[in-house]
Amino acid sequence: MSEVFGRDRLKHDILMRRLGLRRTSAKWWESGRVPKQFRAELQAYADGVNARMVRFRKNGWPNIFNELGYQPEPWSPVDSIVFTKYMGWDQSGTDADLWFGMVVDKLGVRAAEELWPLDRPYEIPTVRQQYDRKTSPSTGSMHPLSEYGGAFAAAMKSFDGIEWLGRGAAFGSNNWAVDGTKTRSGKPILCSDPHLGFDLPSLWYVWHLSVQGRNIAGAGFPTAPYIVIGHNDRLGWGITNMQADVMDYFIEQPHPDNPRLYRHRGEWKAFRRIEETIVIKSEDNHVELIDYTIHGPVINREGGFVSAQWTGLGETRDGLAIWMMNQASNLTEALAGFDQIVIPTLSMAYADVDGNIAIHACGAIPLRMRGQGRIPMDGASGEFDWRGFIPRQALPLAVNPQEHYVGSANGRPASIGYPHYLGWMWDSSYRTRRMHELLAKCDDMTVEKMIPMQNDAHDKAAERFLPTLLAVMEAAKPKGDFETKLLDTLTRWNYRAKGDTAAPLIWLRWFHHYRASVWDDEWPARGLAKRGGSWGYTSNNRRQPMLEVLEYITREHPESEWFDDQSTENQHETRDDMIVHAFRKTATELKQRSGGRLEALAWSKNNQ
Repeated sequence: MSEVFGRDRLKHDILMRRLGLRRTSAKWWESGRVPKQFRAELQAYADGVNARMVRFRKNGWPNIFNELGYQPEPWSPVDSIVFTKYMGWDQSGTDADLWFGMVVDKLGVRAAEELWPLDRPYEIPTVRQQYDRKTSPSTGSMHPLSEYGGAFAAAMKSFDGIEWLGRGAAFGSNNWAVDGTKTRSGKPILCSDPHLGFDLPSLWYVWHLSVQGRNIAGAGFPTAPYIVIGHNDRLGWGITNMQADVMDYFIEQPHPDNPRLYRHRGEWKAFRRIEETIVIKSEDNHVELIDYTIHGPVINREGGFVSAQWTGLGETRDGLAIWMMNQASNLTEALAGFDQIVIPTLSMAYADVDGNIAIHACGAIPLRMRGQGRIPMDGASGEFDWRGFIPRQALPLAVNPQEHYVGSANGRPASIGYPHYLGWMWDSSYRTRRMHELLAKCDDMTVEKMIPMQNDAHDKAAERFLPTLLAVMEAAKPKGDFETKLLDTLTRWNYRAKGDTAAPLIWLRWFHHYRASVWDDEWPARGLAKRGGSWGYTSNNRRQPMLEVLEYITREHPESEWFDDQSTENQHETRDDMIVHAFRKTATELKQRSGGRLEALAWSKNNQ
């Protein structure tokens, strides 16, 4: 990016070189392990791209290239592999351990695990073997950060300005399949709804590929001639991000006298050093020296060495997995393709003409102790080193389950009894709960009937919170006609988020203020630094604790200590105090916005 946009993008390029996306992709391409047919197809695709670029060089480039003052180099098959790997980073790279380490350091292990539990209340897992509906949070295993001194703070500093390079705010994907017992045709129906955000040019291209007896349709990336989500004449597949924990940070111990050595398992080992040259627009090239420990690239040296370990640092074959799925003709062949996936971890939904449905957790997931890897870990002892990867045959898989449907929505992949640590950064479970609610009762389904399900706008979170919030306000009594109108509107609401109604906006603003009332006093009181405009953790949750935890204490634990406002003295606030305070604040805000007219609060008028 520095070559095109200049020095402002140098940090991005340095991180990409540290991750070695192109080095490892080129190594695999040159290894002799690439199937001949796959190699030939990628080469043919590259030849076609380059033929088009020859015409551009002769007749003139599209205007965007002229504006940038840049002409691309010839495309190569390695570029196709690199892009697939970059998408793996985009969907799995994260600085979550650093954020959560900050939380643990200030709140302590007990409080951190209570607010961000490994096992959340009310979750429904994707693969429901020994399904256990959880009704209270549980804890995992972590260790304190005090032993690291200033190394942890330095690690946080080293990530300033590059949080967006990993997974940022999530949009949420869904997929599901129902078997023939739930359809009019007696055959399965598969739906896949990926949400990667809007891009220009578009990330997704929809096409129909017919070649050499293969008939494949769906959506793919414009960097390779394959369908990423779609179907052939025999089967179909859809994906969501499983969001497993596949990245850890290690605080290393450098040699006190020799900067080229670090300690591991009682021995001093030499860093592996790679020199990378980065071209910068209108400037001299930048030479970056990248040191690697046994765990991965060093990302910080100030106050201590911090290295990053990610499952995508080595050889990956995710493009090969897509190629195999395009060619598969049955469940066995599709599962073989799924098994090639390394990054990102995916929940793959499947259906075929033989009547099978399945959902499979795919990707490389490190073998660790329960909860290990949620915060930066000691790299010198070797105690926290990865022990390989969860065996592919042990990853969660459901084939033709007794419920007659499968589905995922970026939620917990396996039930609480699953023996291996998979992660904890799942999306809130409201989409999952709504999906299961709809799929469990659906019958005589057709493709046309599936469309409203994909467009379903029922707000499950509102359904779970509002009855309690409204009951509290009924007891507290509204002040004035406007507050009464707001409460009446919500009482009559059916939880469908329609653009021409005021209820969705009233609910959202009330919920926003309620969450802020409960949590925002806690962080400064405990010395937790404010970063990126918010306290705490999780970019898609305004760095607040898991929504299921707030749901749990709201519905079942109204006297929770977390409702007490830390900024007040000689007072003890309860849940009801927080609800009333948040509603009064919402009413004041919305009255100022609307002039007291409910029709001015329609969602579509306030979100354009």
